Amino acid sequence: MAGSFEQCRQGLDILLQRGLLVRLKTMLLRTNIHEFDAMRDMAQRLGCDFHYDAVIPPFLNGDPKPLA
Repeated sequence: MAGSFEQCRQGLDILLQRGLLVRLKTMLLRTNIHEFDAMRDMAQRLGCDFHYDAVIPPFLNGDPKPLA
């Protein structure tokens, strides 16, 4: 969605300005692995913890489609 990254960044800035603890987490996928270093670096610049997960669970109803 166009503009969603900027909206996310604005939200992060508001949370951080209010002194809240912010932790960023992403799921590593083939479609975003090339952005991993940039995501980690951004979190570090913001002073946020950064975690990632390579485990993709099925849908809550058990449908394994996300695992494909």
